[in-house]
Amino acid sequence: MAQLRYIYSMPVERIVRYFNDNGFHVNKATANGLLSKTADMFENLYTALDGLYWKIIT
Repeated sequence: MAQLRYIYSMPVERIVRYFNDNGFHVNKATANGLLSKTADMFENLYTALDGLYWKIIT
């Protein structure tokens, strides 16, 4: 789901339809919640890696 949203820039409505068409029933609110949590995790990962990068450089 995250790949479809962030790599392929697919709208959430289309992601939900894609999953429903393939037998995995999910509603838009659930998809938005999962993508929001994923975005938070990626932001935390980015922050941690950025801090590590600067520690290695200096």
